[in-house]
Amino acid sequence: MRRQNSAAMAALVLGGSLYGQDNPYIEKHMFSDLAPRGNTWTEVVADNFLYHNDGGGVRRFAFNQSSVPMGNEYFVFRANVSGLFGHILKSSNALGQPFYGYQVGSGASFGSAIHYYSPGARSSWNLALENSIAMRVFNDGDVDITGRVEAEAFALQAPRAEFGWVREIDAFTSPAANTFYSKIALRDGSQVFQFQSNYTDTDPLGDIQISLVRIDPAGVESVVAQITSTGTPGTTTGSTASISFPDVDNQNYAYYVKVFLGGPGVSFSNARYQYRVTDI
Repeated sequence: MRRQNSAAMAALVLGGSLYGQDNPYIEKHMFSDLAPRGNTWTEVVADNFLYHNDGGGVRRFAFNQSSVPMGNEYFVFRANVSGLFGHILKSSNALGQPFYGYQVGSGASFGSAIHYYSPGARSSWNLALENSIAMRVFNDGDVDITGRVEAEAFALQAPRAEFGWVREIDAFTSPAANTFYSKIALRDGSQVFQFQSNYTDTDPLGDIQISLVRIDPAGVESVVAQITSTGTPGTTTGSTASISFPDVDNQNYAYYVKVFLGGPGVSFSNARYQYRVTDI
């Protein structure tokens, strides 16, 4: 730690406006000539404190505290304030890249890491390990991580039920016996566990059949769940928990509700499908 020139510093400290009383926002710092330092020295002026206790060189620094740094403390800044406080590395050059660096060992075998700010239209905070960028955090919120991201374990949330509806459609109440389709969206990887429908059947000769169906790219249909009316129940609700293919596979199948009207006295109102979702 080099000594400050006492005459020059006295002009700044006592007579100048930069550190003097003319500027209430900058704390005074007092300096004076010191006798030649030995292996152990201490300087305390108004609690601005510098300290080291090793003959091999300066080992510990502390600023704005009067106690000696202990344990793993080697470079200490203290501020008795509430809220944010810290240390700023600042450059007046718009292309500056302020950084903090870490290094252990010596020679060709040393290990190092730095994190630094990279300015620009898409500025970023970068972390580099052994001279290679490991991570970037950009000002738009994007994060770029080099290599794999690994987790020791994942905890699954409790499964929850989600619902989907097919509502009444005019074409579904056609008096002619026919088949109608309505495409639906299911969460990939979820499990269908219930299917129900509201419908009307007053036709003693014709029935209504409501199906949850999946179809593969070749056009082959598979019935996931199905409700069929019998007799003349009038307006009613049918429900089933008998599910043939509960696991939703959007990679290989499309899903829809299929309604077959077997006579003029049957009509469809709506269908509801329930599926179970498990999230990480």
